Formats: sequence, structure tokens, C-alpha cells
Amino acid sequence: MVLLNKGRIEQAATPRALYAQPATTFAASFIGTPSMNLLRLEGDRVAGSSVATGREAHWLGVRPEAVTLGGRVPAAVRSIEYLGADLILHCAVGSETLTVRTGGQAELAAGSEVLLDWPAASAHHFDAQGQRLA
Repeated sequence: MVLLNKGRIEQAATPRALYAQPATTFAASFIGTPSMNLLRLEGDRVAGSSVATGREAHWLGVRPEAVTLGGRVPAAVRSIEYLGADLILHCAVGSETLTVRTGGQAELAAGSEVLLDWPAASAHHFDAQGQRLA
């Protein structure tokens, strides 16, 4: 598959590879539903928060299904989409919004305070130009 952005090749890879290892923030946001979270960082922290990401970058990417309830990251639930088997949460972490895809049986409401987490291996880091950092 060849992903184009304004007529220019953004990334050439299989759909699975494009999803798992996006080369740019454009590619990261292109494939997947909901799309990958792209959180603006200030150094190694999520913008507007004290949440450390373990690496300095401009953007942190994490897939909504990689984020779990319970953990180290304090967040406030802004809104909820109930989809039956799934629940999509839109949570405030600092000045950023993090989308979480979890099981539909979770009992949460807008305004709830939650703790979130994701495995370090699920984190994608991008520079200010949106290019993947090795």
C-alpha cells in the first residue's frame, strides 16, 4: 500500500505495518478507528501536565486500544461514546485529549476522574515535523 499526502508518498508499507509503525503523524492518524492519539509534548511531558512519557519528543502517539483503565496517568473523562461491545472515552490529560477504547461494560460517566496507562512498547514518538523518531 502506498499512502499519499498531497500527491507525495508519505509511506509505503503493508496495511498492518502502516498501522503498527507509522512513519509520520499523518500516517499515524490515517489508519485505525478511532485514529491514533497524538499528544503534544513539552519536553518529555504531556502538554499542560506533569505526566512524564520517558522520552523527549514533540508528539506522543498511542493507539486508543493500547490505553487501559487503571495506572499512573490521571485524566478526566470529557465524553463517552457507548458502542455496545466497546466504550470510547475522550479524556483530558493536561491540555491534551486522549481517546481510550475499552470494553462496553465499564461504568463511567462524563466528569469522572480516572487513571490510565499504556505499555511503553505501544508509545510512538515523533519530532516537530511529524517524522517518527527511532
